[in-house]
Order: sequence, then C-alpha cells, then structure tokens
Amino acid sequence: VINNKKYWLFGKNDYLITQTNQLPNTRYDEQSKDTKAILYYVVKSDTNNDKAPTSSDLLTVAISKPKGKGYVELLKDIDFVNGYKTVNEKSVIIVFQRDNIGYSANIDLESLSISGEEQLPSVQP
Repeated sequence: VINNKKYWLFGKNDYLITQTNQLPNTRYDEQSKDTKAILYYVVKSDTNNDKAPTSSDLLTVAISKPKGKGYVELLKDIDFVNGYKTVNEKSVIIVFQRDNIGYSANIDLESLSISGEEQLPSVQP
C-alpha cells in the first residue's frame, strides 16, 4: 500500500455492480501477469420496473485502471454479456447482447476504450 487515499468510483451510491473481472484474465499457470484494468457490469437504473436494481435490469459495461481511477463506460443498455476473451495483454474481445441482437467489440486495455463494435451474424433455424 502506497497511501491510504480513498475515493468513490461513482458520483452517487445507488448503482449495483453485478460483476467485476481483472483484465487480462489469465490461466492459473500465468498468474504472474499484471492486471491492466478492471471490467465492471453495472446496473444504473431499474429498467424492468420491478422496483429494485437487479441483475435482470439492463447493464452498463465499464472499465477502469486497477486502482479504480479512469472509470469509463464502454457499452450501455446491454441485455447481458455472453463473455469475453483476452486476445493479448493489451486487447480483449467482448461478446454481448443488446435489444436481442448479438454483438462483439474490442476493448483496448491501455486507452480504456472500445472499438470495432459489430453485429454478429444471426443464426437461422
């Protein structure tokens, strides 16, 4: 611990973080890799009108530096995240659903930005 400085991740306290992940995620035998960023799945409002923020509401996908600084919202109004995969130490691909349509996008772990959002091909029965 370098110092004991504290700060809030959000400007208010009525959001629900449903999941966090350290990026890049590594296999057990690669535990020496440093965390570059934290990926958050955040519920910011009661979008399904059940009177409480829950994991059933629409998500915002966000990212920050490992200590929580530099928080950036990358994707909004997400139904759910199907998953993500580390490409290398600087890049992650995320697959998600918005309005019942599948998408993928690239997350840059150095700039904490997203690019290349593309709709996935639909599956025909």
